[in-house]
Amino acid sequence: MWKKIILSLLVAFVPVFWVQSNRIFELDKDVVYHHTEKCKVVGIDKNIVDFDEFDSEELIAAECDMSSIFGSGPDTASRGRLLRVLDLAYGAPKFVEIQLSGFPSDIWFFPFGIFYQDNTIYVLNQAFNHGGSRVEVFIYSNFRAIYKGSILLDTQVGGTFGDLVIHNENIYLSQYSSIPLEQNSKPYPFTSVIKSFYQNIVQQHEAGVYKCPFKLNSFTNCTIEATEKSHSIPSIIKDRENNIIVSFSSIDYNKVAVYTITPRGGLSYDSRISLRDRAERLFYSKTFGKIYGSAIPWPMMIFSGNTPAGAIEINKEQGKAYTHRRLFMQEKDIKGIKAVARVGNYVLSTGFMENAAYVCLVVDS
Repeated sequence: MWKKIILSLLVAFVPVFWVQSNRIFELDKDVVYHHTEKCKVVGIDKNIVDFDEFDSEELIAAECDMSSIFGSGPDTASRGRLLRVLDLAYGAPKFVEIQLSGFPSDIWFFPFGIFYQDNTIYVLNQAFNHGGSRVEVFIYSNFRAIYKGSILLDTQVGGTFGDLVIHNENIYLSQYSSIPLEQNSKPYPFTSVIKSFYQNIVQQHEAGVYKCPFKLNSFTNCTIEATEKSHSIPSIIKDRENNIIVSFSSIDYNKVAVYTITPRGGLSYDSRISLRDRAERLFYSKTFGKIYGSAIPWPMMIFSGNTPAGAIEINKEQGKAYTHRRLFMQEKDIKGIKAVARVGNYVLSTGFMENAAYVCLVVDS
């Protein structure tokens, strides 16, 4: 029976794959490796998946053992941590753990995204043993994150959320995939990998941006907010003008979309920035007023350690359209790039497939 099913899938899949193959394997024509001469690799304990700006000199980071989660299963993975990143402005980042205080010991802590505002850290936690995605709220004080409560997300939405933003009384979530992570101790199922790959090949866009009312220590009902969908919406951020900025990625396009927030908390489409690369994770620097993100030329090979990766900078001058540039592109120094942040004249990037970070001096041209 399984042989017939696999054969049927191959018959349906191969023609579509053949048509789309140029999008996957012939994208290196404009991938130029550059500006790596002032970069260096720094070892870290586990995968850092997200950054937010603590102040003009420091960052808050979310550490999550992604390699183990997808490789051998979450029950074997080290629990996640929150970190302060110090001294990046000097090109020598130090990673200091933020101690969790009062967080329930029976809830697994795997942060997929973080948002910091008004001395409060909001964590999108993939609690595999407690129903999946939820938002944990912590009050920050002197390298301690004091647990305040949780917001339980509507399980009817499905899929896997990847990042979050808080504005007024609402949570805005980006859906990394419409395919949910399995709530068990097994590695990521091969069938889910095939399904995600197939959805992208046939340009089946099901991931969306959701709005959820902020209800501490309660379930909240989430509704899809941005009408446009994508195969993957890996990141969402908020700029200093309270615009919501979202990265979209699929085999047929990569872009960043900008939305304004309506008086009722809805999202109104404003503009878009077409990108050559997948922006796996976005970071907004209040200090520079610019957006930074990872740059992955082969979106279909995001989980491969063989794909090149770099960083982008997106800027908007007063009265002008958004512009963007690649800050650097490397092939072998670090395997994949998940998250990017800037402090001073240095950009910090973290590896997707290895426990490493990449520190680069920003070059103006």
